[in-house]
Amino acid sequence: MIKMVPRGVSSTADAYLTPILAEYLDGFFTGFDAKLKDGSMRSPRVEFMGSDGGLLDLNNFSGLKSILSGPAGGVVGYALTSWDEQRKYPIIGIDVGGTSTDVSRFDGRYEVVYETTTAGVTIQSPQLDINTVAAGGGSCLTYRNGLFLAGPESAGAQPGPVCYRKGGPLAVTDANLLLGRLIPDYFPKIFGEHENESLDAVASKVAFEKLSKEINDSLEVPLELDEIVYGFIKVANETMCRPIRALTEARGYSTAKHVLASFGGAGGQHACEIASILGIKTILIHRYSSILSAYGLALADRAFELQEPCSTFYSSTTKPSLLSRLDKLTEGVREELARQGFEGDRVKVERMLNMRFEGTDTALMVLPSPSDGDGNEDFEAAFKKVYKAEFGFLLETKGIIVDDVKVRGIGKTFDSLGESVYSEVDRIKKTPVDRAKADSTSSVYFDRVGRVHDTPVFLLDELSTGDEIGGPAMVIDNTQTIVIVPGARAVVSSRHLYLTLE
Repeated sequence: MIKMVPRGVSSTADAYLTPILAEYLDGFFTGFDAKLKDGSMRSPRVEFMGSDGGLLDLNNFSGLKSILSGPAGGVVGYALTSWDEQRKYPIIGIDVGGTSTDVSRFDGRYEVVYETTTAGVTIQSPQLDINTVAAGGGSCLTYRNGLFLAGPESAGAQPGPVCYRKGGPLAVTDANLLLGRLIPDYFPKIFGEHENESLDAVASKVAFEKLSKEINDSLEVPLELDEIVYGFIKVANETMCRPIRALTEARGYSTAKHVLASFGGAGGQHACEIASILGIKTILIHRYSSILSAYGLALADRAFELQEPCSTFYSSTTKPSLLSRLDKLTEGVREELARQGFEGDRVKVERMLNMRFEGTDTALMVLPSPSDGDGNEDFEAAFKKVYKAEFGFLLETKGIIVDDVKVRGIGKTFDSLGESVYSEVDRIKKTPVDRAKADSTSSVYFDRVGRVHDTPVFLLDELSTGDEIGGPAMVIDNTQTIVIVPGARAVVSSRHLYLTLE
């Protein structure tokens, strides 16, 4: 199938985005030696994150490949730092930022979609399967028609939430501040008109008191201020859970059997409660969780792929010719990666066919595994397995058409990232942390418990590997605040905070 319309729209989007991107990159490169741009192996290299989670050199980077490059870095970051090849625990990544929450799933291989709609524009280009919902630290809090609402409107960075001292609306950040889950003393003084003031908890409280009066006037039994504020947090948490369920339960996976990898600036304040709602018992928060998208760029592999249209039936007769075309593409991919400095066992090749049943217009990109069919690149068995998992039935009487042949090559940046966090936590000796080691205490509100006025606040940099903290508690460093709810326990590993819920 030609799919003229989505291809045309994709080409138009690429034609619109690439010149803008090229202009920006030209400005970037003018500040450096000309060798930076030549791409040779002997020169320093500049690499760009693509929407599919692979790094691209300048010659292969374009506007169409950059659309989801930011969130893709976060997926690479949590996938490579949280995956254990022996235990194979599936992972849900949740990136809670200022205006939205990005959710993805990793089970040993990046989940990729080949056609997506962004801002009403349908794009045909490989992208990591990332679901986004409008709930984050800047999501506006309103009360409308008897309902507590968090988002989809956002306060943005300007003016930001009320506590930013720039006349902004009430937002999730204000709620976390008022509940004690953010502590102004640990934030830099960058707020206010002259960007030299601290977070304004008083302004947040005044705004919430005004809203609480409106809410209580409509209720028979009035609520306490903390109950109202926490009610908005519960709404925000449920909104963040929605895309997680879409990636797991809606596709036949048990959410409770996953590990939750939380990152993003606001992830640590919501991780425990989101996990509790979903029945997840293990949470991983990387030491660099608030900048994990940037960290993922440093860990990502180089990627290059070739694809050709095909439009032929799949059968035992046509399989040899299809494999021959895949062999030719494989050779081209290996040559390109060799040019970029990746050869031999540092190159992993994925050979795929884009397949669909005759008479349907939904094609699936199929990568066979050794467990599929006869184990020798049995694309038919792999296609039927994927189709059954996706749609719940098979069209047994229909022939199978191959729309495209594709080969993706991955140049490994690292041979190994060392011991997995699970093995490390099993191995290290755990030592309960004395409350005296806390940097301070704070009054923090928790569900079903209420205010805990002497909640200990620990500095992550002052904790040692093996230290174990029982909730309620908070762990803070220069870029993140992590809330440990009552009943949860956190073990400090070399690269993570490893949390378990009762």
